[in-house]
Amino acid sequence: MRTTDRRITARLSYAVLVLLPLVFVLVVAAGVRSAKAAHAAKALRHRSPNWGRPRSPARAWRNATRFPRPAFRPRRTIAVDTAAGFWRAWRQLRPHDRIVVHGVTFQGEVKLLHKKLSDWAEVRFAAGTRFVGVSGAKDVPPVWLNDDSHIRFYGGDVSDSASGGMAGTGIIVDDSSYVSWWGVRVHDVGGAGIYLTGIKRASDHLDFKGDVYDWGHNLEWDPHAVKGTGLQGINVADSHYGVNNSRLAFRVHNSRAGSGLQMGGAVATDGARGNKIYLWCQNLMVVAPNAQGGSCAQVWGENVTGNTFKYIRAQRLSGAPYYAGGMQANQSLATDKVVYGRASRTNLNPAYGEVRWDDRGDTVFGDVASR
Repeated sequence: MRTTDRRITARLSYAVLVLLPLVFVLVVAAGVRSAKAAHAAKALRHRSPNWGRPRSPARAWRNATRFPRPAFRPRRTIAVDTAAGFWRAWRQLRPHDRIVVHGVTFQGEVKLLHKKLSDWAEVRFAAGTRFVGVSGAKDVPPVWLNDDSHIRFYGGDVSDSASGGMAGTGIIVDDSSYVSWWGVRVHDVGGAGIYLTGIKRASDHLDFKGDVYDWGHNLEWDPHAVKGTGLQGINVADSHYGVNNSRLAFRVHNSRAGSGLQMGGAVATDGARGNKIYLWCQNLMVVAPNAQGGSCAQVWGENVTGNTFKYIRAQRLSGAPYYAGGMQANQSLATDKVVYGRASRTNLNPAYGEVRWDDRGDTVFGDVASR
């Protein structure tokens, strides 16, 4: 071999020896980046709600409304298994008491009135406790709470079954503060499901979580021209002084009357202010010739301000998931917001058009979607 060839071969060998470690480092770095990218993609798939199979609506609802139960240590517990025993305990109720009601059926209008406590008490309606209302088609509720404060209710089944579903609204709450009712079920009633309002003063710091379905059996109670559109699953305010600073979480479903939740008022002192709302609406199919009823959340009138719809899931509605068409002129909804919303098969009444998330009044929408 000539000297020149030997020199070229030596230089090539030296270049290979120098470059080989560098190539090895680059290959390893590329592999690490690829592994990190794959790991990040996997993490994104787990975080993204739109990746793969969607979470079930029931599971999503449970997660959204899994509120921590307030701590409570009773100083006195009274267990009752008759209506008479309950009324004795109710009359004597004082702060830090707990009443446990076992399997009592309450007939007629149950009036829980003027119980204003300085600190919390509990009333637990155990399984089998029922409120069945009056026996005739009278516009009175099975349960009426008025002028109460610092009482937490749990459980209970409320209906108008004593009248065949033809009596009044399931539960009426007015002029009350710091009242909660979790785990209540309201169904088969002649009027609205639940009515939360203020007659002589605003109701505030209410905390309700329940299941409302199949209301509006008796259309005589509806003052609207199109019967059935004025009987809501939950009606908030709509009187003199409204409802403020409350948390309302309801699954509302399977009704051919009204909307899931309606809030608003028609006078200057009425309205709904600073409330947090969670709704899961299904199968609300009121039949109306115009855009009335059948929506999940419906705001109207005036003084609907500072409310946060934390969660709305709407499925198979004749109306919209969020409807603002009933607001009075020059009323702003700019301080109201929908944080999370999902809608499928809504606006089935053609009168509602294509708008699912109604931005009239300038409601602020966050993570909302429709399909």
